[in-house]
Amino acid sequence: MWLPEYRLALAVWTALAPVAFVVLMLGVQAPNYGRFFSNQPREWFAPRSDVAWLIMESPNLVGAVMCLYWCAARAENTHGRPVRAESYVLVALFVVHYVNRALIYPLRMKNGQKRTSGFVTCISCVFCCCNSFFVLSGILKYDAARVPAASSVPFCGGLALWCIGFLGNIHADHVLRTLRQHANDAAYRIPYGGMYRFVSCPNYLFEIIEWSGFALAAWRVQAAWAFALWTTANLLPRAHRVHQWYMSEFDSAYAALNRRACVPFIF
Repeated sequence: MWLPEYRLALAVWTALAPVAFVVLMLGVQAPNYGRFFSNQPREWFAPRSDVAWLIMESPNLVGAVMCLYWCAARAENTHGRPVRAESYVLVALFVVHYVNRALIYPLRMKNGQKRTSGFVTCISCVFCCCNSFFVLSGILKYDAARVPAASSVPFCGGLALWCIGFLGNIHADHVLRTLRQHANDAAYRIPYGGMYRFVSCPNYLFEIIEWSGFALAAWRVQAAWAFALWTTANLLPRAHRVHQWYMSEFDSAYAALNRRACVPFIF
């Protein structure tokens, strides 16, 4: 793909994020995963949750391998300059996240035998294919010259923010995982501790922080900001839906906690 075509495709991709946010917030497409899963109407393809995670997230790792192979063969961006170390650092952050999300997280699930909608799995897989292409090719090829120097404020600040988001996300997932007594424990309980004191979905909050930090570190790489926008557009409605579920399931006991859905004191 030539640079003008990439810019146009990226602009369309970015414009779709607010549309997705509105659709998800209005509940036009009801969630059909995890606690919301219902195989009605019955789907011919409804994989186990752990398998679904692998299918959904693995395109990011495959995309990283392909882009790195391209760099090894060519070793220069569209401007004819060598790919700088900062670009490889950003790719490393991307890979670390998805090694955890595609491989480690599914293996540690205590309820991985539960089913996930095949439609959700396929749509998520397509999203990851598109997103990994835009982000990785932007960092390593089309916008590689725009990645700031390692000593710059945006790069250092973004890296710190990414680390906070990544570690916070892992901790929030750990809290949820420890609520399960054993692999067949299907009961849902109220999580406590950490940012759960303030919001229902700190795992989503920290993932938004993580990819916002990534975008800051990439600075003028447009695809990184598009990814942060897509992450926010996807996770805020999901957090809202989970928060509503907690309020309905645990009623006054949960209302008394005065938690917000995703952003402390705001949303």
